[in-house]
Amino acid sequence: MITNTSRAKVQLILDHIAKYFMVDVEDLVGTARSKPLVTGRRMAMNIIRAKTVCTLEEIGSFFSGRDHSTVIFNLNTHDDLMTYNKDYRMVYEQISIAFTGEMWDCESYPLGYTLTNGVDYFGFYKIKKHASKIASELNLTIISIKDIRKAK
Repeated sequence: MITNTSRAKVQLILDHIAKYFMVDVEDLVGTARSKPLVTGRRMAMNIIRAKTVCTLEEIGSFFSGRDHSTVIFNLNTHDDLMTYNKDYRMVYEQISIAFTGEMWDCESYPLGYTLTNGVDYFGFYKIKKHASKIASELNLTIISIKDIRKAK
């Protein structure tokens, strides 16, 4: 079962990658096979696998109901491209840097990112409207870094 935290993280990953490749999220998770979509989809699957507790079947379900074997194929292809394709590796490193830090390595944060002084940051761009939309759709609470520090 996909947790609310994983679902929110997946949405943030998809939003970030779609923005990077200048495509719509619907196209990214769809069935079109243009190079930016295939590349973004492959990178998204890899980041989702690394940063959430989603199973292969659950990852496939985010991408128009793809089968777990399609996810495995994309993960294996990603590993090959990271080894042999310098350009692919450079783009992936630029994208994946937004998903580093303890908030992405911990399943307990409600949205996988935090708000600071009322302005939220994710990767390198502001996503206040996305945060509010995701929080309301998933019935989650947005917490601040101060609240996290107080809880520790």
